[in-house]
Amino acid sequence: LRSTSQMAFKRFVQVGRLCVVNYGAEVGKLCVIVDIVDASRVIVDGPTTGFERKVMSLKALSLTKVVADVSRGIRQQKLAKALEEQKVIEKFNESTWGQKKLAAAKRASLNDFDRFKVMLLKKERSLAIKKAIKAM
Repeated sequence: LRSTSQMAFKRFVQVGRLCVVNYGAEVGKLCVIVDIVDASRVIVDGPTTGFERKVMSLKALSLTKVVADVSRGIRQQKLAKALEEQKVIEKFNESTWGQKKLAAAKRASLNDFDRFKVMLLKKERSLAIKKAIKAM
């Protein structure tokens, strides 16, 4: 019998943790935990993402894997500088979650003609796959 001493859960509520807002006016925006108020609320701020500092419930946030090395109660300008130096937003955008967010934003910005071109490309790809399968 082999026992593993690793914890299954790794996304702890901690100062510097990058979060995504689940619902409300700022849904989808990125923010960073700046301070912990109690077991269910935190103070978050997102100076580089247009998110104002406020107290939010943890139910309204999704914790990401990305953590910035910042001190508790850090001011907005220092937080912005730390996020830029540590490339926190870039790290998130490189993750699978970040890639999905970027792809969704790109799809949302398409106009009607762009959607039409995408449809034609999908048909073309589907036809190529069918021909390749038939040739096997």
